[in-house]
Amino acid sequence: MMDRYTTKIGGLSTERPNLVPLALFPLAVLICVFLAACGASVAPQPMLQSEDVNLVLWPRGEQAIGLRISTDRDLNFYDSKAHSIQVCVYQFDKPDAFLSLAKTPEGIETLLKAEFFDNSVKDVARLFMQPFEETALKLDRAENATFVGIVCGYFDSTPENSAKVWEIKPQVTTTGSLFWKTTVYSAGTLDIALRLTARAMAEEGEAPIKD
Repeated sequence: MMDRYTTKIGGLSTERPNLVPLALFPLAVLICVFLAACGASVAPQPMLQSEDVNLVLWPRGEQAIGLRISTDRDLNFYDSKAHSIQVCVYQFDKPDAFLSLAKTPEGIETLLKAEFFDNSVKDVARLFMQPFEETALKLDRAENATFVGIVCGYFDSTPENSAKVWEIKPQVTTTGSLFWKTTVYSAGTLDIALRLTARAMAEEGEAPIKD
């Protein structure tokens, strides 16, 4: 309610509204707007390099995935002899769908079709290996791909020996020292070395592949 005050004009009493609160109203509005602006949180934006690993962008990376595969003389051994083998290389942003299929022989068959079976799949490549062979290649990392899954088409093997997943870990760069140390993250690379035996895919550890 508006405050009022009383004056006397010609012996008559007259009440007038107190205008002081109205004069302060615009100032009060400006203060509220200023406080609201100060309190509003600005959502952090993803970037190519960030101190927050969750804000790192993963654009397409040229030749960011290195793959070296060697095979044994008795590769894919079945019916008393060695055979060639199909290898599918998947890239995805989440490994769940791949891992779910890789648990069963039927799922392995689905993965060997080299198709985009799920929205998580960002790229897929297929190659064939012969017994006692070695190959080295580099693949472009697909946009938003942070995992690589490889599946091999063995005639006589188990799902756990036919498929495997690797994470493409962010690259870590640290500058400064002690209290002035700064760590930033960016999209990473991955090198994989595999040996395909008679009935299993064996990892030989990460080995940088040179041009």
